[in-house]
Amino acid sequence: MDALLADLSEVLSHQVKLHEELLAVLQDESVSIGQVAPSKLLLLQSAKQQIAHKIAAIETRRIGIVHDIAGAWEIDSKELTLSQIIARVSEEVASILEECFTSLKRLVAEIRRLANKNGSLSMARLKSVEMSLRFVHDWQKAQQTYSDAGTLQSTPEKISRASI
Repeated sequence: MDALLADLSEVLSHQVKLHEELLAVLQDESVSIGQVAPSKLLLLQSAKQQIAHKIAAIETRRIGIVHDIAGAWEIDSKELTLSQIIARVSEEVASILEECFTSLKRLVAEIRRLANKNGSLSMARLKSVEMSLRFVHDWQKAQQTYSDAGTLQSTPEKISRASI
């Protein structure tokens, strides 16, 4: 049992580190939105994906350990929570697990908040780019053109405010 709890503690510590890395990338992305080249944003997106894959892999390992603990305690693994594990182990192990659990909850909440903020900023930037492209497109259409007969066609000189 001690080996399983040590593995669980190690996995949770690793999850905390990975979540801290993800938070750092999200913070970098938040500062970079609208101020850096798209290639840097693609690198940040790639880093987020790599960390997310690592988190998913370690989460699978954590679930396996919890399943093994549940088997040792003769409890259904679907009903066993980290809070229940913390309540059943020694104070020393419980404090380590509790610290990791608290850190993970805090990090996940911060990651969620920052991801929502970054999504909103990205959406606003995308809308701005779309409007700029629409303006340029409409401006090009507003230029005088030649008809099939070789005469200049008159086109509206103003672009409507709705297109800006």
